[in-house]
Amino acid sequence: MKSRFRLLLLVIVTASAVGCVRIDIGDSKPTLGDQLVDLYAAKKSGVITDAEFENLRDKIIRSL
Repeated sequence: MKSRFRLLLLVIVTASAVGCVRIDIGDSKPTLGDQLVDLYAAKKSGVITDAEFENLRDKIIRSL
């Protein structure tokens, strides 16, 4: 009975620990959409000019 309790406790602790871990698999490069949304936000907030926006947007699109 005591060993079953320990096993159950081990399973619960293991499941809790696994749920707290994030594992990224593959390339974590932002998507084209993410890049364009960030660029648009920079333009709207005044961080970059309209000309800079157009230039950077064209660079992002040509990188496909």
